[in-house]
Amino acid sequence: TSVFRCSADFSFCKRYDSTLPVTSVNSIYEDADKNIWVTLWERGLHRYNSKTDSFIAMPHIGVLNNPFKVFQDNKKQHWILTWESGIFLLYPEEKDDLMYSHVDIKSNEHWDMNGCFSITQDDKYGYIWIVSTQGLYALQKRPGNIINTVDISHISSKLNNIFSEIVKDKSGNLWIAAFNEGVSMIDLNKPLVQNYSFPVIREKTGFVTNIKNIYEDKEGDLLIDQNRWGIGIYNPDSNKLLFYKDIPSLKNITNLRNVSCITSAPLLNEIWLGSEYYPEIYRVKKDKKEIELLGTLKLTDYVDNSGFPRLFYADSNHNLWVGTTKGILVKPANEKILQDAKFPFVDIIGIGEGKDGSLWISTRKQGVYNAKISSDLTLEEKNLRNLKTHAEGVISDNIGAICVDDNGLVWMGSQDGDVFTYDPQTNKVENLSDMFDMLEEGIFNIIT
Repeated sequence: TSVFRCSADFSFCKRYDSTLPVTSVNSIYEDADKNIWVTLWERGLHRYNSKTDSFIAMPHIGVLNNPFKVFQDNKKQHWILTWESGIFLLYPEEKDDLMYSHVDIKSNEHWDMNGCFSITQDDKYGYIWIVSTQGLYALQKRPGNIINTVDISHISSKLNNIFSEIVKDKSGNLWIAAFNEGVSMIDLNKPLVQNYSFPVIREKTGFVTNIKNIYEDKEGDLLIDQNRWGIGIYNPDSNKLLFYKDIPSLKNITNLRNVSCITSAPLLNEIWLGSEYYPEIYRVKKDKKEIELLGTLKLTDYVDNSGFPRLFYADSNHNLWVGTTKGILVKPANEKILQDAKFPFVDIIGIGEGKDGSLWISTRKQGVYNAKISSDLTLEEKNLRNLKTHAEGVISDNIGAICVDDNGLVWMGSQDGDVFTYDPQTNKVENLSDMFDMLEEGIFNIIT
């Protein structure tokens, strides 16, 4: 067992071993009265005593003395989730057996309370939301300690019910992390999140939906890149899906099977499709049901070691920037061809525009660059400023996403799951990762 108490800046750190049994730590929780509770695997519940600077073991709970999570609701009632004995209410002021009260849930359906491991409470209804190995549940505590289940089948039926966490953000939204399905949000003040599963994809291909890229054109159609099937055009009104092989002008372009990025070209009635594994961009014109291939831009015609296209970004002056695996190209606003932006670094992950018209460019392992655009639309090294962890206090050099909001604040997400902002006016970095404590994997996109 290793429990540490550290100061906010980590200048002080103390390890507690002698007052805790040897096992693994399930969770640590601080309640509204600043009490610290520690749950240990098959070694019970422990409470921190600030006067003696030690932990005190609480009475045995459940069959195996295996509490997993402690939670305090808005009435200051403590809840304890155990791994094998269900749910208990905790009364810290009582002693011995009176300290715990097992929760007997009134429900018309079978519910296995074992294996509960995550809990929160919503602000609108006051329901207690619990995630267990069996799925997602909501409980309502009524007068007289009567606890009923709440019918949330309209929510759970849209999810795979294999969850890892449920948390509530500062706006009261509930976020649920699910294996193989990312994160779902429940906004109780609005209609529930709808899961667009695109059943038409499975009907047409026999494969489950696995969309790598998605783009909505001006006609409301969705251009999607389905894994192993390539680019397709989906009409939400008719629920009709056409893959590129169904379109005469596109069916012979085998490279459309793997598309890395999609956008509309500013000032042109064109859609651009970037190839994932070839240095090519395909120019397509779409007018209702008519789809025409206008041509192919070969990146190697503009720069020798072009790399493969990875992202498009249109700035406020209608220039279209193309980030590749080897650098950046740009289509000037009034041109149909590309030119080398002369950006000297590789592995471009994201581009955003600051309020001063400069570009913020994120890279995979070299941090973030602020680039002043010269009159010939080049981004030469002399006009670059590099933000790196050792120089600017940036949280990570391994940036997975970047975005600039309306106030000029630069938002960044790392491949390690960090979310932080940088204020160009004050040079201040703020780590917001704690606000998104369900994010434990890389951040791949941020939008405003």
